[in-house]
Amino acid sequence: MQDTFNYNDYQNDQIVKKYDGRINRHHLGILFWRLGVAFSIIFIVLLLARTLISITSIIIF
Repeated sequence: MQDTFNYNDYQNDQIVKKYDGRINRHHLGILFWRLGVAFSIIFIVLLLARTLISITSIIIF
């Protein structure tokens, strides 16, 4: 009996490890996606700021 219980525990550990790996990879994908969105938003804001600064400097001078 004890051997079968140990085997089942081992199998469950393997399944849990596989599932955890999948979850961690999924979270990494979400993290990279959010980083990409944040960088693109910052990039667009910087471009808008540059164009606004150039337009206002042209109007002022």
